[in-house]
Amino acid sequence: MGQICDVVYDGTQFLLANSAQLLQSNVLTYLGAAGGTANALTLTPTIPLAAYGSARFYTFSTTLANTGACTINISGLGVIPLVNREGNALKAGALIASRFYRLLIGVTSGFLFDPSHEWQPWASPNPSQGVAVSHTIIESKFKISDNNECTLACTLSLTGAGTANNSISCDLPVVAGWTDSYATIGACTLADASANANYTGSVALVGSSFVRFFCEGSHVGGGAPYVGSTTGTTASGTAPLTLASGDKISFTVTYRI
Repeated sequence: MGQICDVVYDGTQFLLANSAQLLQSNVLTYLGAAGGTANALTLTPTIPLAAYGSARFYTFSTTLANTGACTINISGLGVIPLVNREGNALKAGALIASRFYRLLIGVTSGFLFDPSHEWQPWASPNPSQGVAVSHTIIESKFKISDNNECTLACTLSLTGAGTANNSISCDLPVVAGWTDSYATIGACTLADASANANYTGSVALVGSSFVRFFCEGSHVGGGAPYVGSTTGTTASGTAPLTLASGDKISFTVTYRI
């Protein structure tokens, strides 16, 4: 209470500026709401930008979520790439519709400094075990942090079955930035409805587009240990789990993009 706050007005609503340092140095300028398309943004500020390369921070708001690499054209000065702070092309989901972002404009590129830290729905986790396994999504969401990390969290209730002696995998919402298998590890739980058992273990990046599950030994209830990528039998001599209707998969993994 009793504070004086700085805001930016875009013609319809007020934005509470969240960077005191930028405000104090008077380098935060609002460029307006983006026009154009999802991946080819145009900005037409009230006071036109004279040239690129000012090395100043600006803010802008979005009207659409991006679906891949982006360009930006400010005040008709020409199209330049809109990239992350490392200079790499934006991945799908880096921009969310109706959000505000901070931008540093260079001579040949615009650098996005505020990726979409919010959770977004992921509609295609596509669990499989030899074959695609039909399922109902209880929760499936992802968020991008600092433009170079993605966190995926899923809980799925299966309505179909897998094929015995095959690994279990799910698709990623954003392609990983490397292809080193098993380089990224997360946590997972596989609930075997028929055995009334929960198997806990790890989920690992495989290639750049999906994760694979590994569970062994640590579980509650009856049933055999399960190894997600092992065919044949486990070390204990029991067959690995085959997914069936009624089973549940839950996992969280964070990986570089």
